[in-house]
Amino acid sequence: DARTLASASGDRTVRLWDPLSGEQVAVLKGHTWGVNACDFSPDGRTLASASTDRTLRLWDARTGEQQAVLEGHTWGVDACAFSPDGRWMAYVSNESGRQEIYVTPFPGPGRRWRVSTDGGVYPRWNSDGSELWISKFNGDLRAYEVDGNVYFEVATFPEYGKLSGVQPESNLAGARVDNEEYEKEDARDFVLWKGPREGEPSWDAEIGPGRPGWHLECSAMSIELLGEEFDI
Repeated sequence: DARTLASASGDRTVRLWDPLSGEQVAVLKGHTWGVNACDFSPDGRTLASASTDRTLRLWDARTGEQQAVLEGHTWGVDACAFSPDGRWMAYVSNESGRQEIYVTPFPGPGRRWRVSTDGGVYPRWNSDGSELWISKFNGDLRAYEVDGNVYFEVATFPEYGKLSGVQPESNLAGARVDNEEYEKEDARDFVLWKGPREGEPSWDAEIGPGRPGWHLECSAMSIELLGEEFDI
């Protein structure tokens, strides 16, 4: 529900935070080695944590009480994640001498399956995805073009910086690029599409030749393959 942020630490704890105030809510203790990763179940009621101590631990996300310890691993557990429907849990371990992905039913636990990592998708950026998302900005939000560069107008998104705690008005010219080099309408605005420049890669696109800004290329590729909402 975006009301709690969890962090995994090498100090053997998982810490819960209020993402808006930045205040620490709880410290979950129980692991005997560093914690590598954690993930909330889709309903927000359960938190899973993966540790070098060769365990996965399940916690009540509301009370902080430990619910279960999944043992039996022969090596540390590097990562964990719930499926979008909350019926499965996946985790990564080096049990076979290399990183392997395993899945098990949740709330189980039950039998586990190893997932082949020989396949996979290795996306490459193309201009179509970036152009699509640039066009979507020109709805409630606004993007504008200056000398072949396309910028996002931060002022059209009042909640910009809400989670990071950064106030848009504090983003001064020169914080990321020299404002005199890029003719932006506002120093806070950031580039979505960069026009062609000598010595830099460039692609032909309907919005003009150039390349995507770093804010956009990863978003376009991940949304094309995983959808608009996904867990990392």
